[in-house]
Amino acid sequence: MKRLAALAIVAATLSAAPAHAGDVPSALAHELSQKLVSACEAGKLDEALALYVDDAVVVFPSEGAAARGKADVAKLLAQNCGEDTGKSKWIGGTGAWFGTGENAILATGAWETSGVDADGKTVRVTVRTTELLVKTPDGWKYRLDHASVGVPLPAATDAR
Repeated sequence: MKRLAALAIVAATLSAAPAHAGDVPSALAHELSQKLVSACEAGKLDEALALYVDDAVVVFPSEGAAARGKADVAKLLAQNCGEDTGKSKWIGGTGAWFGTGENAILATGAWETSGVDADGKTVRVTVRTTELLVKTPDGWKYRLDHASVGVPLPAATDAR
């Protein structure tokens, strides 16, 4: 389940082409996320890791699944990516230019991730993402990559 939830957060490499004035931040963010997911699902850890800046911060849903810097991000990806991590489908998201210029994007996204749990049952979860993307000479990369899995609210209790 940990791998299943984390899968939807990982991104694969964008082309090195810089964004142009007409590019839409939401589309750029979705493209980066889709490449991460594709690399993660295929177990291509080097491709996934290339999508992060050297001092990236990553927080995945599992307890303790946090990393700061490429060495720690590499360890986190190794624990959460691979051909057995399930499959993810894009639900939607938004992106907006952040700060001045068009060199940073603040984005949110949602993925439906499905896979098999330890009992062999198919499990589906919705993974929500919040990301800060920055334009580098090598293309768009993650500066902050955060994902969470929604959990049901507790049942209402009688106020008596």
